[in-house]
Amino acid sequence: MTPAAASSAAACAPRPTREDLVEEVHREEVEQLCRAAADIGDLPPWEALAAWLRRFVDYIGAKLAYSDALNRTTDSFQAHRKAMRDAGGPLLERAQRAGVANPEPSIDDLLRMFAGISTVEYVDDAQRERVLRLALAGLRASPVDR
Repeated sequence: MTPAAASSAAACAPRPTREDLVEEVHREEVEQLCRAAADIGDLPPWEALAAWLRRFVDYIGAKLAYSDALNRTTDSFQAHRKAMRDAGGPLLERAQRAGVANPEPSIDDLLRMFAGISTVEYVDDAQRERVLRLALAGLRASPVDR
């Protein structure tokens, strides 16, 4: 192929759409979140769960930048949601078995709660951190639960 033909073929090649680009960014963010669950698996149960939930809050914060363009009805979006539940679920279950996390909530409950916490506008980072600490404290098993 001549350089001119190659240039012409490249110009005619389909370009990724905005939706394609957003989907790729989202896929990478979810993969990082799932890898984080594996990376912190050696921490004690409560520390691992709390660290992963903090990472989830960061993921939601990053997702806010492109969430309007994210198609939530696609199979890949639903697969990403499942991947997050599959990554965080074992951390929650381990903390619950160890008696350090409230035995009642499911991983879906936690993802919804922390997603809500992540999307609220705060006065400053200190307020955001206080709210996050309160949520984690509420999740932590009390001596009565143990």
